[in-house]
Amino acid sequence: NDQDREVDASSIYVKNLAFSTTEKTLSKALRKAEGLASVTIAKKRNLKYDPSAPKNSGDTSKKHLSMGYGFLSFRSAADAKNALERFQDIEVDGHKLILKLSHKNAVASKSSKRDRRGASKNKGASSKVKILVRNVAFQATAKDLRQLFQAYGQLKKVRLPRKFDGTHRGFGFIEFLTEREAKSAMDALRNTHLYGRHLVLEWAKKDDTLEELRQRTVDQFDAADVAASKGRAAADPSRRGEKFTAKMFSKKNKRRKKNTQG
Repeated sequence: NDQDREVDASSIYVKNLAFSTTEKTLSKALRKAEGLASVTIAKKRNLKYDPSAPKNSGDTSKKHLSMGYGFLSFRSAADAKNALERFQDIEVDGHKLILKLSHKNAVASKSSKRDRRGASKNKGASSKVKILVRNVAFQATAKDLRQLFQAYGQLKKVRLPRKFDGTHRGFGFIEFLTEREAKSAMDALRNTHLYGRHLVLEWAKKDDTLEELRQRTVDQFDAADVAASKGRAAADPSRRGEKFTAKMFSKKNKRRKKNTQG
């Protein structure tokens, strides 16, 4: 069961990547690595992005830019160790890569420790290392969230709270080791969709109750339904008179509340 456990996939932290190196290029360079499950490069939002710029016209045509490091996930710790020994100092796009084993309980640097201490001073304040992810599609898993967020730093924990019937509640938590990594993920993934749903990201508050989070998830789903209904009516003139009555909305909301409780 993967809903409440810490991230424990065997992985390698890769530094000194050329900013031009892509995940495809890195995967090709490491194609002989046994047990390689995934390759991710940390990215940040490109503030100079121009949607009208022609493709391959430089940085302005890219929504996100490489941060010069990434992660390699392996099927076993043994595979990760073998890859570390075999591919240390491999050259990709003119850069010698620096590989290090990435442990979930690795001792953080002094700056990382300061980040975490600062984030935990005020109990009622928002955490700057933990992200609340709402509007999560019900077919999504904790593994899906881990793969999405791990490109932006070392993850301390991934949680996807579940109901008694085994289905999750529509929201989850991603906790990073440092504030800097968490902010990078927040900035880069604000407009991300997973299984067709737009993920809603916000800093997790320590005093949020499970019931409050349930209700916010229900409200989010209801708002999405209203928007979809308006879109259908706009596309089809014959349905412009269609709208939610108070009774219909009340029944729908009650059903959603029941489904998110366990």
